[in-house]
Amino acid sequence: MRMIVFAERFESGVWTEWEHRCSEEEAAAVEASAKSKALDRASTNGVFFIDYLMAAECAFNVSRGGLRIPAEGDARVFGIAVGEMVFAKYERLKSHLELMTVV
Repeated sequence: MRMIVFAERFESGVWTEWEHRCSEEEAAAVEASAKSKALDRASTNGVFFIDYLMAAECAFNVSRGGLRIPAEGDARVFGIAVGEMVFAKYERLKSHLELMTVV
């Protein structure tokens, strides 16, 4: 299954937009984590998109610095595309897509 992670990364002293197309191994790991999160909720309806977002955050969020002083390479996930569906924090994704159309 195709997965793309949307995040912001701290690089060269500024937060930059970052899109990452997951490899087959990364997608399998995110999928396994999402299924685990669904089981933790005792879901009888299977995996929800919030489970994928939470799994992507666990896999790709990086925090080497503090809240006020981020470090090089810190990352904050704000969305994930799973197949044809996107689950994201709306305002962050809207801003990201607007920036992508300008570039």
